[in-house]
Amino acid sequence: MVAAPDPNPSPRALQRGVARAPVRILLLEDVAVTAEVVRGYVAALAPAAQVEWAATLAAALEKLAGGAFDLVLADLNLPDSTGFDTLERLLAATDRLVVVLTSEDEATFHEAAIERGAYDFLHKSRLSRAALGRVLRLATLQAETFRSLRQSIAELELRQRQLDNLELYDPLTGLANRSLLLERVHRSIQAAAQAGAKFPLLLADLERFRTVNESLGRRAGDALLRQAAARLARAVGRNEAGRTGPDQFAAVLPAVPGRSAAARRVQALLRECFAEPFVVDGVEIGAAARAGVALYPNDGADAETLLKHAEAALRKGKDSGEHVVFYARSLTTRTAHTLTLENKLRRALRNAEFVLHYQPKVDTETRRIAGVEALIRWQSPELGLVPPMHFIPLMEETGMILKAGAWALRQAAADHARWRAMGLPAPRVAVNVSPIQLRSRDFVAMIGEALGASPQAGLDLEVTESLVMQDIEGNMRKLREVRALGMSVAIDDFGTGHSSLAYLAKLPVQSLKIDRSFVSTMLADAAHMTLVQMIISLARSLKLTVIAEGVESEDQARMLRLLRCDELQGFLFSRPLPFGEMSALLAR
Repeated sequence: MVAAPDPNPSPRALQRGVARAPVRILLLEDVAVTAEVVRGYVAALAPAAQVEWAATLAAALEKLAGGAFDLVLADLNLPDSTGFDTLERLLAATDRLVVVLTSEDEATFHEAAIERGAYDFLHKSRLSRAALGRVLRLATLQAETFRSLRQSIAELELRQRQLDNLELYDPLTGLANRSLLLERVHRSIQAAAQAGAKFPLLLADLERFRTVNESLGRRAGDALLRQAAARLARAVGRNEAGRTGPDQFAAVLPAVPGRSAAARRVQALLRECFAEPFVVDGVEIGAAARAGVALYPNDGADAETLLKHAEAALRKGKDSGEHVVFYARSLTTRTAHTLTLENKLRRALRNAEFVLHYQPKVDTETRRIAGVEALIRWQSPELGLVPPMHFIPLMEETGMILKAGAWALRQAAADHARWRAMGLPAPRVAVNVSPIQLRSRDFVAMIGEALGASPQAGLDLEVTESLVMQDIEGNMRKLREVRALGMSVAIDDFGTGHSSLAYLAKLPVQSLKIDRSFVSTMLADAAHMTLVQMIISLARSLKLTVIAEGVESEDQARMLRLLRCDELQGFLFSRPLPFGEMSALLAR
């Protein structure tokens, strides 16, 4: 776990930190006497630190262009530049810490410097070892982070299982994702075909996982998934296991003589993985699982067909209440349950049974609401409040998502207008875009219709990274047209796809959202910490706002602040709220 720096380090503690990671400092000061005083303090606190002096902004910018510095200590009033223009030009030339050296006593000056991007300010006449030590400590931490980043990048090039293969692995559990799992099933089929063998493909779905998330929170749900994944990997081998859905796992089992032997093996596996309760934060959680099984070659001769038939068997198990269901040909047709759900969703569209909940995004520094994300929910008269994971996939499959998505945009615009009419500080509302919506020829027209004639609709869009990259040229054109309508665009779940940096720099987007799976594990996983640092640095270099989602602890929030993340979103600040509760929160 990466610890936050001590805000008031002792000189001995500071020297220990600097010894591990000596920092490079650029001192920008046109008065030689003052420069020597500052250099003396630095030498006493951090003997290994390397200090370079510049007396003009031009000389400083030349040094910044020629090499990386971990810290810039800068007087803003120089022979060739004065005031905040100096600060802005320095910030444009470096992504590291800039601390202002000032003789100003006005609090407004100090506040303005921070607002413009300075990390801190040090008063020349009151310069102390403690104040300078705090700044050096943070610069040391940043230097260590960047060194770790460079080392990690080198390791990634040599090790296939590292971050350059994130598109093949589930970031939360480390298991193969659906794409890699299909490749492994294909290899198993090739081996079984040569040997004339049979093997089962199993899909297991955790029961009542939604209840765990709702009662104990997302962090507990993620911990449960990681533990379940670890048990499955131990039971069948990590290379034979995968995660194929939010609460769904897959396993390629060893060869068996027939269906009876496969059934015994499946039952034994479920007992091994789920008989004992899981323990999350000292709380025992019993989590049973249902399984759907397809047998090669009886139920499919290729990986896609085998997986599809295992999914059909699992759906049958959910409908019937059975814990283990083997594929049968009759399951290839749509089940009665799916047809019933589809009819209920069509009725829900006609009867306006959908509602929007809103989750705030807060400014990292002030904790004030900087925007909200609109999240669709189904208020079913029979089922109650249904979360999107239980109906969005079917709506996308049937095309109903086009009508539901258009409704969500109109409703978000209407709610934004209601907040303004109530005299509340109406935040901009981000609405998620479905793949089906973005692929539609009428996507931009649908957006324009939702906005109407109002230039104050207050809507923005969130599009997943992997979705944008599917048709990069076409999507860039559509997003540019959306921008022309006055909307901002954010790339959601950033880090889970495989973006080209060349295209990312060209995309008409204004924000990147760091996927929650990296935020939830970054304090315990050095690789994820490195990735978060990379995303933030990338976003800042492209002048994009960076938002971390899934923030659930103050430790995460503090570290993201140190890494200069702009906005935070997660249960630490608020769960998604219905309109009334969100209005009350805005009124505070």
